[in-house]
Amino acid sequence: MKDLPEIPTARREYSPAPKSKPVKSKRGWGWLLGVILGVGLGGGGGLIWLTQHTTIPAAQAVPPLDPAPVDNSSGTELLAHHAYPEAPREDLVPVSEGTGKVVLMRRAAAAKFKQMQTAARQAGVLIVPISGFRDYKYQENLFNRNVVRLGGVMEARKVSAPPGYSEHHTGYALDLGDGKAPATAVKSSFEGTAAARWLKKNAARFGFELSFERGNAQSVMYEPWHWRFVGDKASLETFYGQTAFNKS
Repeated sequence: MKDLPEIPTARREYSPAPKSKPVKSKRGWGWLLGVILGVGLGGGGGLIWLTQHTTIPAAQAVPPLDPAPVDNSSGTELLAHHAYPEAPREDLVPVSEGTGKVVLMRRAAAAKFKQMQTAARQAGVLIVPISGFRDYKYQENLFNRNVVRLGGVMEARKVSAPPGYSEHHTGYALDLGDGKAPATAVKSSFEGTAAARWLKKNAARFGFELSFERGNAQSVMYEPWHWRFVGDKASLETFYGQTAFNKS
């Protein structure tokens, strides 16, 4: 797999231009004598001499402000998205039986999702998995399409993470829809569905939480359909181990 081309960072720091040193005049006593002569001779010949012998400082060239890239060598954050490793393939199982597509989750998260899905169905609510685990290449294609569609990286980052920084890499995240309102899939209108209301009220009982609330700290678009599993030690460490409670 080829390496991903560098993605521009959100901020750039600029080094101030060095202060220019004053230009020392090369005019000595001859300049003063020229002025005196110019006055004594009515200004004519003296001004001619002054014009020919006065050194006019050249315009100072201002060094360009070369941007110094932000140091992302730690690899923990890019464009306000956190870095996540891909889930091991041997731990991924399908949660999308009967939907005509393969949606994968980690084994422990999948078991809890199926319990949650069953409980919702018993309440007359049909929760459908739309997207689960994504590998690096899939996310790369998705992010680049959003860059083109939305006109730039800074707009694309609000709706999708760059490759290597998506919660979907972990195998714990799911995009969910309402089987009775398919037109609302991956849209803000999903918020008004029975599935969204049921999830908001009951998902925590099964270890799931909404990833991107309104006004979230990452400035990611509100996504009422995007849920993640945080119901065991491994998932908690994945999402909170390096970020929660460590900021002053």
